[in-house]
Amino acid sequence: FNISGVYSMVTVITYQIAAQFPFSENFWTVYIFKVTYGVNTIAGRAATIGKIYIAIHRYLVIRSREFSEMNWTPAVISRMLLAQFVISLASSAPIWPASYVHKNGVIISLDPLSALMSKVLSQFTYAIYIVINGLLTFLTSRELLQMKRILKANQNSVKSVVTQQRNMFIIVSVCTISHLVKIFQQVNV
Repeated sequence: FNISGVYSMVTVITYQIAAQFPFSENFWTVYIFKVTYGVNTIAGRAATIGKIYIAIHRYLVIRSREFSEMNWTPAVISRMLLAQFVISLASSAPIWPASYVHKNGVIISLDPLSALMSKVLSQFTYAIYIVINGLLTFLTSRELLQMKRILKANQNSVKSVVTQQRNMFIIVSVCTISHLVKIFQQVNV
């Protein structure tokens, strides 16, 4: 969860750097643009993969009925983080050999083919996220309703457990909606 938050923050920071500063190919700043754009892409993809992990984790916590947040071993978490980084790094491949589109001597974007390939990979990642998260959100909501029915006898434990799990469900649902908005924005750009 924390690593996904860090990736999300890196995405915001690198986007601001790439969008706010005029980069020209006549100076060494061209390298800053490419690195910033690449890191932004890696971080954005990694944050999305991390949110998939969070949705899977939420479902497993609810499904276990023990509500243990520690259902993955450190070795499994390390492998998942490595996979998250490697997949994100590999999917940034179209950026590194890309050339640029200029306007008034300033770099405004990557060349059309590289930008299109990057956009398709982003949309594919968002689509996978929405499908997996939509399915897990539905399954999690069913588990929450079943849990509420089972635990009705003991109101105090029901209220605290259901409240905590409902709050996590809301957070995951908001992430799904935000990624749905992102995919529609990218389709329209």
